[in-house]
Amino acid sequence: MHSAGQFALTSNFKSMFAEEAQKNEKYTCFTCKNAVVLRRGNMRVPHFAHLPSQTAKCSGYAGGETPEHWLAKHYVAKHLSTLTFLLPCAECGSTAETVTLKSADSVEVEGLIKNTKRRADVLVKMGKSYFALEVVNHHAMDAQKKADLKHENVQFLEFSCNFMENTFHDIF
Repeated sequence: MHSAGQFALTSNFKSMFAEEAQKNEKYTCFTCKNAVVLRRGNMRVPHFAHLPSQTAKCSGYAGGETPEHWLAKHYVAKHLSTLTFLLPCAECGSTAETVTLKSADSVEVEGLIKNTKRRADVLVKMGKSYFALEVVNHHAMDAQKKADLKHENVQFLEFSCNFMENTFHDIF
């Protein structure tokens, strides 16, 4: 079996951490919607795993992230054309301007940023320009990633995933 991560969906579309999951319940992978099984024992850290035949079908899971982070980046990618981002003023913190990305040529979750080994939570291409949208859950982007993005002329915006409560059905 291959790891699917620290959380999965219950049959009621609720996120369940592997540490809290019950062996006799059925769980689904957030990304590929295939069944996953709870792996837990004396020698293992609790986690969900795909069956070997299903692992290749799952392309979007980045292990180690929280359900909120995973949901936020997928929600934003799916609903990008309807979202407005408020950019704070660098000096006072009040709203300086609003940004919409309605005319995106492409939107990719965990998109690889050219000439780097970095990925954006959501990478948006508009013409010749790229925008990296980064979900902030517990910590902001590190200084080196910000420098790498600036070096590649990739504009970026960090946003909180606090808006993601009760949005499972909007994702699927």
